[in-house]
Amino acid sequence: MFLPFVFSVYYTMPANDDYAWALKWWSDNRFIETFERVRWNYMNCYGNSGLLAIVIQVLINPLYLFDNAGHSMGIYMIVADVIIFSGIILSFRKIYQNLFEIEAGLQLNLITFFTTAILATTYYYNDVYNWWSGMPGYSFGMLLGLATIAKLTKYFNTKKTKDYVAMIILGVLACTNMMFDVFVGATYVLLVFVFNKAKGDKLIKKVMPLVAFIISGVIQVIAPGNYGRMDRFDLERQGIGTSIYITFFRVVQRFLLTLKGKPWTLLFFLIILSLGLYYGTKKNIRLVNIILGAFVTIFSAFGGVILYVFGQDKGIDTEFATRINFFSDYITFIGMAIVTFAIGCWIKQKFNVMLKKSVLLVAVTGITLGLGALTLLTGKYNEIIQINIIQRADVIRESYYFWNEIIDEVIAAEDGADVVIKRENVDWCPYSYYTSFDDSVLPALTEEEKYGTCNQCASLYYDVNSIVVILD
Repeated sequence: MFLPFVFSVYYTMPANDDYAWALKWWSDNRFIETFERVRWNYMNCYGNSGLLAIVIQVLINPLYLFDNAGHSMGIYMIVADVIIFSGIILSFRKIYQNLFEIEAGLQLNLITFFTTAILATTYYYNDVYNWWSGMPGYSFGMLLGLATIAKLTKYFNTKKTKDYVAMIILGVLACTNMMFDVFVGATYVLLVFVFNKAKGDKLIKKVMPLVAFIISGVIQVIAPGNYGRMDRFDLERQGIGTSIYITFFRVVQRFLLTLKGKPWTLLFFLIILSLGLYYGTKKNIRLVNIILGAFVTIFSAFGGVILYVFGQDKGIDTEFATRINFFSDYITFIGMAIVTFAIGCWIKQKFNVMLKKSVLLVAVTGITLGLGALTLLTGKYNEIIQINIIQRADVIRESYYFWNEIIDEVIAAEDGADVVIKRENVDWCPYSYYTSFDDSVLPALTEEEKYGTCNQCASLYYDVNSIVVILD
């Protein structure tokens, strides 16, 4: 399922903030550089990704480590993506297992597979999969958030101190990323205080993790750099009420449009429902808990996206950055997949459904044939990510070599030169993340500025005065 992703990520190149985080602004010592970058960003230009993301972006920046030699950037991203997405899959697998008391085996494998299929076949997030600076704040943040809930649900069953402590540590780290504060906090409140999963624990033991999460989140929210970052956009702010409406509308709309416009996704959800009907669970499933679970899922996605909508003054029809869609999609898709399985289990318990394997196979086959035919007849199969990557393989390669030649020309320029490059543009491809040089004519960064545009930071990195790339 992920092999086509390996191909597209292999053709990754440095972009945007990768250059800024690779530079030596303060020191040749990478640990000192990282500390100073965190301090400067916190005070001057912070943002959703938060403290831990900055540490990773700077400390183990592949552009700094390997100087963009060959396909080093792509190989580095492949390794990072494999580790992170293996962790994400393992985390929601554990959440299923712990919440529904599922034994490891075919049932758990099937649920894990179809949930993964929803995530992997529907959309491609190039500024998360391909972009080094996007990975720590989004996919790694997602891993920390889901791992927190996985450890929490494990603790409910084991009551072991090591699981309790691990859950707190993971949650505190996840909450250094403001996008995940509501997700971690709201899910914790739902499971511990509403569902009473931590039955038998003293109140102080229940409250302590939540307090730790809140403190971690508040430290990020009060950062002076948040306001400095917002000022950089120089936008006329809409009211918070408008931002709330837009965020809620967009989160729900995107989920519903996905089900409508990508029939195979609906198929996977229906199969997960069927698995709930067939296997069920020993746990008593209450309808009110399912409704609350769906609400917290949408609220968690809302809680992360609202920061982006308000901070960048996004409108009802404004295009969202792909990385924001990644956050919203992964939260809603995983959350609603769990809710869907719970609905199947509830129906089985409520109406004493005893579904035979033969009936299950007939039902799943019928659903698959129906929605599969719809996918084929409407041509929607071309939108399945794996198929589309294969179809556009030549464009992916062409994009890489196009931008790599531009970088080579910058490298070949004399120190201190004003580099101007003109090219006829190539076809756009959503499976690449371009170097992001543009035609902006900007002054060289001063020592005091510590941050700038891609053109400015790359100019410092390559020891030229300025870079301007004009594409026709």
